[in-house]
This record gives sequence, C-alpha cells and structure tokens, in this order.
Amino acid sequence: MSLLILPSQEKIVAPYHAYSPSGTVHAKVAFVNYGREVDYNTLAVLGVNVSGCVVLVRKGQGLSRGGVVKIAESKGALAVLLYTEEGRVSGGVERGTVMRGVGDPLSPGWAGVEGGERLGLEDSEVHERFPKIPSMPLSFGNADVILGSLGGRTVPPEWRDSGGRSRVLRVGPGPAKVNFTYQ
Repeated sequence: MSLLILPSQEKIVAPYHAYSPSGTVHAKVAFVNYGREVDYNTLAVLGVNVSGCVVLVRKGQGLSRGGVVKIAESKGALAVLLYTEEGRVSGGVERGTVMRGVGDPLSPGWAGVEGGERLGLEDSEVHERFPKIPSMPLSFGNADVILGSLGGRTVPPEWRDSGGRSRVLRVGPGPAKVNFTYQ
C-alpha cells in the first residue's frame, strides 16, 4: 500500500507535529484506539504486541498528542500516526505540538524573555520534554484506508465507530505496512 501525503498547492501547510523528531520507519501498523494505557492493556489481553510497529491512534479522550506519543514510546512503537475522527476536522488534519508541558522548553515555568535565564539544549529537563519517536497527523480518509488494510485480531466492540463510517475492524499488526518518513 502506498500513501503519499503532500500539499497540492503552495498555500497549504503540510501536516506536522511541532517538536516531533525526524525519522524514517518501514513497519507494520497496529491500531491502538485512543493510545491510552487501558487501550494497550486491552491489546495485551488480545495477545497483540505493538513493539516495532507504527501505531495508528485516533485523537480524543482527553489525552494530549505528547501523552499519546510518550505512551507509544514506552510500548516500543517506532512512530505514531494520529488522526481525528470524521466530523471533528473537515477533511483535513489537526496539527499541534507533541512536546510535553507548556511554554518555551528552554524556560519551563518562567517567562522566556530576552536576556533571562534559559536552560541549554543539552539539559536533561529539556530533553525529557521531547519525544524520541516521530509522529504525524493524518486525515480521517488516509487513516481509514490503513484501517481497512489491517488484519490480526478483531477490534473490541467498544472501539468500533458508532457512526459506521470507519472501517475499524481489526487491530493488526499488519499486514499493512507504511513507509513513514518525517523531516
């Protein structure tokens, strides 16, 4: 399967997550619902391991983008594709930051003013705020194509789209693979 996401006009901003690291991953995809700990626990009960996979996550349930990526990192995922369900974003993507915390990462908790105190880029307090794996927003339409290509275990009934528009039937991993490159 091949999905290439490029802006069709110069005035369109390409999908991105601020503070996501660059990276290239070629791996099977696994659907992890909202990417919460409880969702990974449900997959574990089903015998599904996402380590070494690109995880496909739907946005929602109060978990921040940075929180989604942090949990995915801890489960051994190689990258995150995050989509917004149809109806929440009209045919597009929802961009945002994946940095953990708020404000300027070099002045956490205080004003980042010229000449003021700043942490260095190598400071551990700065590093822990940034994800270690790449992530990117995805449109519902592109996510639906991937979801329709997954095999593996059947999704739990509570994970199914109540509107019936999505093809969320299986969690993977695979057989769908993505060649994920984020710069």
